[in-house]
Amino acid sequence: MQREDLPDIKCPRCHRLLARGTAVFMELYCRHCKVYVILRATSPNSAPHDGHQTEFQNG
Repeated sequence: MQREDLPDIKCPRCHRLLARGTAVFMELYCRHCKVYVILRATSPNSAPHDGHQTEFQNG
């Protein structure tokens, strides 16, 4: 898979790019708005189009 084919993972608050790719479970930190972004795949059959579900927590 080429870099251009990977989906962007962006902060749900400020929409800055945090990573590219897909994940089953990943925790990222947005330095701009200072929140943790937690990505979880719901299941292989019901995963959203971009392959992850986003939650965020103030930290």
